[in-house]
Amino acid sequence: MIMDDFYGDKFRWFVGVVKDVGDDRSRVRVRIFGIHHTEDITKVSDGDLPWAMVLYPTTGGQAGAGNASHNLSPGSWVVGFFCDGIDSQQPIVIGVLNGGAESINSTPAQNSNISSNNPLQSSSTPSVGATDVGSPTTTQLTGGTNTQKVYNYFWQKLKEEGSYSGDLKSIVSAIVGNLQGESGQNINPQAYNPNDKGAPSYGICQWRAGKYDRYTPFLKFCGINSPVKPPNLPPLEKQLDFMWHELHTSERAAYTKLLASTTIQDSVAAIIFFERDDSYKKINGTWTVDRNGGSYKRKLQNAKNVLASVSFNGAATS
Repeated sequence: MIMDDFYGDKFRWFVGVVKDVGDDRSRVRVRIFGIHHTEDITKVSDGDLPWAMVLYPTTGGQAGAGNASHNLSPGSWVVGFFCDGIDSQQPIVIGVLNGGAESINSTPAQNSNISSNNPLQSSSTPSVGATDVGSPTTTQLTGGTNTQKVYNYFWQKLKEEGSYSGDLKSIVSAIVGNLQGESGQNINPQAYNPNDKGAPSYGICQWRAGKYDRYTPFLKFCGINSPVKPPNLPPLEKQLDFMWHELHTSERAAYTKLLASTTIQDSVAAIIFFERDDSYKKINGTWTVDRNGGSYKRKLQNAKNVLASVSFNGAATS
């Protein structure tokens, strides 16, 4: 009789979303529902996720020796288990749920025939539409200024997706006002801050490098494998596509708040849950938006100005 605990006696399985693919395409980082916080990724950033091994069939060429690659990409929903049992530090991916990259913006039930009351559907990752947000962009933005281009982009995206229940003008104005607060009134895609709370930040959203790294996933999404600085940051349309991608993956909780917002004040607070600027604070143990904070007030004024002066004037083309 075996008296000692053995990790194989405690089988723990998981469902998660691939967030990063190793350079040799033999490993992936997976944000696992129920373990890795999905609303506040500062608790476990994408760059801090453990590398998961990928299981291959015994009939594959890698069974003898050598490295084999897989076809997983960021946004794929995967199933796996932990080979170290209850310690849960070494995940192994054993399969992918139907839907591929499209499943970054829907639950497994929408991309397969899983029942709608399946417990795999996390309450923190609700369905928000069926647009493929992970595909390479060929978007041609319309508008005379970056402000107008960004407004047109998000208006068109939200109208096509049709998931919002709040006020569309407030939602889009809040997004534009937030980006003006991050990268200047004309939303400069080459905006750069060499010291944003101890780490450099880049682009329209000021994606930060460092401990809570959103800069590396941003570059990888744009097909860039090494760090770059202005004037070599990706163009505006690429940055907007990555923002749209984040809103459907790691930032879905913020996106859900945004879609439901009915006033310009609530819309600005919701997009700050995405941005997590100086007005995003923990109060009485709960992360919230301080509406008396300076960044909230500045972005609210930006959004009000946009709401009063900007409207949709042309769809982007692909």
